[in-house]
Amino acid sequence: MQTKAHGLLFAALVLFAASVSLIMWLLPIIGLPVSIVALILGCKNEYKTGIILNAIGLVLTIINATAGAVLGAQGKLF
Repeated sequence: MQTKAHGLLFAALVLFAASVSLIMWLLPIIGLPVSIVALILGCKNEYKTGIILNAIGLVLTIINATAGAVLGAQGKLF
C-alpha cells in the first residue's frame, strides 16, 4: 500500500523528469531515453500532467533528431 507521501514523491519525480525531457530535447541522444523513461513512469501511475509534458518532450526530441539526420545527410549540418 502506498502512502500519500510516497505518491506525492513519485509524482514530483515524474514532473521533474518531464521538465528535464523538455530541456533535453535539444540533445536527442540524451532527450530520447529521458523522455521514454519518464513517459513510462508517468503512464504507470497515471499522472496526466507528467504524461502530457513527456509526450511533448518526446515529440520535440524526435523532430530534432530527424531534422539533424536530414541535414547531416545533405551535408548542411555545419
